[in-house]
Amino acid sequence: MAAMTDPSLSEHWRDAIVAALENLEAARERGASHEARKSAKRARALARLAPASLHALARSTQHAASAARRALGETRDAEVRRQTLAALEPHAPGAGAAFAAMLERNGPQASAPSQSASAFEALAAEWRAIDASGIAVSDLVEATQKVYRRGRKRLKQAADGETDDLHRLRRSAVDLQYQVFLLAAHAPKLGDIYAAAKSARDALGEVNDIDVLMVHLDALAPQRYEAFAKPFRRRRKDLLKRAMKAAERLFAEKPSAFGARIEKGLR
Repeated sequence: MAAMTDPSLSEHWRDAIVAALENLEAARERGASHEARKSAKRARALARLAPASLHALARSTQHAASAARRALGETRDAEVRRQTLAALEPHAPGAGAAFAAMLERNGPQASAPSQSASAFEALAAEWRAIDASGIAVSDLVEATQKVYRRGRKRLKQAADGETDDLHRLRRSAVDLQYQVFLLAAHAPKLGDIYAAAKSARDALGEVNDIDVLMVHLDALAPQRYEAFAKPFRRRRKDLLKRAMKAAERLFAEKPSAFGARIEKGLR
């Protein structure tokens, strides 16, 4: 792609990062952990699109957002464990009665914020001060293509269904979802990529949720867990099959073809 600029796109990108950082802090203050984690993921994903000239700021933003997401994780994980257990009841009758009270008793412990409010305010102020009008569209496209290429590699690495590999694959789907959502506001034809990324993210998330629950229950009550391990694993197998199909659809193109489609959509 030629070094074309589109101030409406590049400034939208910058403003979206500022909004994500501001929403992250506001949600933390309200105790809305799920919303705060989503804002942290959005800030991280959009910062990955930064050109080389903004590398230092982008890395600082990614590190701060990732730290905030991890700090908020236990509260969110506890909620997800309860939801996942309820969803498993039709596939593992009696699991709710066996574990629901235990999950309530072993809820999340309060944790100190990983970053002060001033840290996010400072990052937002730095981004707000940037003149993004001259950032080339090609920089944003190439960065998105890089994330896509990494996702294809992670898809191959996740072929055996290992939890850590699936988590990394989902992270690529999450990044693409937020990035393409931004681009699709200027190129509606990219909406199908966004839908594919969201589908893969959601399906991989279901596998991650059951993995987190199984590890947690096995640690809390290994003998009781073993009585339900077989139906849990069977359900995980079904979810994994669906998730891998969704990820294969998302990452079916070669990176060069994906980049060309993004470029064409933005013309």
